[in-house]
Amino acid sequence: VAGVKIDATGDVAVRRTKVNDNGSNDWNVVDGDGLGIISGGFVTLSDVEANDNQLSGADIVAANDVAIANSFFNGNLMYTTNYADFFGYGLKVVSQGDIAISAIEANENFLWGAGLDGANVYIEDSFFDRNVTDSTSFVDDTGLVIVSAGDVNLLNVEANENRMMGAEIFANGEVVIQNSSFDNNFGTTVDANSGADIYWGCGLQVSGLPAGGVTIGDIQIQNCDPKNLSAASVALLTVTANGNYLYGADLSASGAVNVSNSSFSNNATPASQANAQGGLMIQGGFVNLNTVTANDNGMFGATIVAEDFINVSDSIFSNNLNGYGLSATATSATGFVTLSNVNALGNAGDGAFADTACVMLGGGAYTGNSGYGLNVAQGFVDQTSAPTYGGNGLGDTNPNPFNPCQGGGVIVTSPTPSSGTNSNTVTPQTEVQLPAPLSQGNTFVSALLVSGTASEFTLSFPIPAGMENANLSVMFWNGTEWVAVSGGSVVGNEFVITVTQPGVYVLVSQAT
Repeated sequence: VAGVKIDATGDVAVRRTKVNDNGSNDWNVVDGDGLGIISGGFVTLSDVEANDNQLSGADIVAANDVAIANSFFNGNLMYTTNYADFFGYGLKVVSQGDIAISAIEANENFLWGAGLDGANVYIEDSFFDRNVTDSTSFVDDTGLVIVSAGDVNLLNVEANENRMMGAEIFANGEVVIQNSSFDNNFGTTVDANSGADIYWGCGLQVSGLPAGGVTIGDIQIQNCDPKNLSAASVALLTVTANGNYLYGADLSASGAVNVSNSSFSNNATPASQANAQGGLMIQGGFVNLNTVTANDNGMFGATIVAEDFINVSDSIFSNNLNGYGLSATATSATGFVTLSNVNALGNAGDGAFADTACVMLGGGAYTGNSGYGLNVAQGFVDQTSAPTYGGNGLGDTNPNPFNPCQGGGVIVTSPTPSSGTNSNTVTPQTEVQLPAPLSQGNTFVSALLVSGTASEFTLSFPIPAGMENANLSVMFWNGTEWVAVSGGSVVGNEFVITVTQPGVYVLVSQAT
């Protein structure tokens, strides 16, 4: 029994249509599709219902862009009793163009809410909730799966209360997620041999595409495993990934990872099982966290690995049950970690652990942890203002006293990065790699990433031909916003400026 099938060499548009309740209701017969479309052009859906079908709500294959608005793909589910095979997903789209979705629901399906494979994927004001299979031996229950060779943007999206995962995103470009939630994704299966419960449930995972690609039909093999693949960059603004069994969010990018005003808390299994991981995991080129909470997780609060630098400000990592509050590792020889107004309280391990060339501290509190308050594996430490310590099981700090970061040295950059014991490594950056968009009125010219320990250094930005008379200035990313750097002048075909701290600097042309 099928609903509607369309096979067209050109464009397809479906409006104000209901394709519901298809299927024989014989649980031993695999049938019951909703809306199926194959198009050689564009596909547009608006005000469509594809609910309560047995195999699928809607299945779309398109040679060009797909746009879906104000539509419902709910309650599509079936299983066969003889073999306990499970079927039923809400929406599947495979497009050679972009996919744009606005105001849809893909809830309460058996397999996944929506699986989307496109060049770029854009979703706003949509729900992918409560996709749950009725099984103690099988789990494939994910709210949203995205495969994109380009960029992904989510705005006002929910992927909550699914059994295996809220959202899994594979993308080679920029991933930007705003005002979205990936909460309370959890479930159990039963081990056939021991009879023990196996716990599932992850909030959000963002990674790159594997070399062989990913097909939507293969999502059942992913199983919340952290990936060693990287998107170009990841930005989360006002995102929650709370109350999942295994972890809140796992983010991997080759460039910038920026997370602000977000929460990754209460991610723990009922029995605090070892397969529970923590609140937030990040691997990136450089990482900025601002106003982040990662509390009361089964293992750790947040673990961050970056090649260049890590900035954490105005954030809380407390009461994590079986591990540390925050772990920050910057792997390059001139990497650094900045902890500004960080509170790491009452964790079962260290409050904060840092492994880098230089740690820069500003205020905050590291108290009541079972390990050290602040444990620095290697590197030097500078304090702009002293944190509060006390009541830590292994001591307030390790090592104690701290050795200061190495200072001094002046470096003038050119196209070739420089490095040295008391200097900095300077790496050109593209606009895509910036930790946040520039404010209005500032046009990108060029950017430099400065990593290292020198306390004063001079940067030289090449000036493109035709911009010699532009209104040029330099902006610095302070971990929260872009701020203007005073000084600087044009010398020949370069803009030269002396600055005093590592980080990202951008030469901009300002509107007059």
